[in-house]
Amino acid sequence: MASVQKVTESVLRMSMYVSSRSVYITFILYAAVIVVSGDKCYKCDDLLGKSECTDAFSFGVGDTDKQAECAYGCSKVKTETQVFGASGFSYVRACATESRDTKCTESGGFVLGTGAKITTCYCEGNLCNSATYRTTSTFLITVGLIMTAFYQLL
Repeated sequence: MASVQKVTESVLRMSMYVSSRSVYITFILYAAVIVVSGDKCYKCDDLLGKSECTDAFSFGVGDTDKQAECAYGCSKVKTETQVFGASGFSYVRACATESRDTKCTESGGFVLGTGAKITTCYCEGNLCNSATYRTTSTFLITVGLIMTAFYQLL
């Protein structure tokens, strides 16, 4: 009977060790996500007929000539203009000029197929004003959760 109790105590101690180890690993991964986030933003526009800054934005992390260090996060402004139903779009990616909440807002509208709608987005994080949402943080969090579950099974 005493040996069963010792085995049970050993198993409990080991599960506590594995559990605390997995919490530690998960914490390290979350900290890595925070460290990866930075203050660089894409900086471009397509206002003068340039097509480098459209919605199908394809700059990579290595394209440093289109990046800038920013104090207040990043912005992306998409303007849709319509004149009698014919529409066009323009984009501006830049540093935010002041600290803002991370969100998008819309203004303007259309009357009889004419007008403009402006979507302005503010975000914080490394190159967050790209065309698509970055999934690196989600990926790291998912890996952390999988590792946590794996270590708890051991």
